[in-house]
Amino acid sequence: SEDIKIRQDSVTKLLTDVQLMKGKQESMDSKLLAMKHENEALWREVASLRQKHAQQQKVVNKLIQF
Repeated sequence: SEDIKIRQDSVTKLLTDVQLMKGKQESMDSKLLAMKHENEALWREVASLRQKHAQQQKVVNKLIQF
């Protein structure tokens, strides 16, 4: 009966630990997803800035040639 109690306590602790790990995993998953979306937005912004820079460079080159 004492062995059974110890085993039940171990199983309870194990289940609690598993739930805790599951919660941490879900938290990390959501953080990772947020970072992925932020990264995609930053890459779009970089592409836009490169395009604007290229256009500005054309204007500068025309002014220099003028």
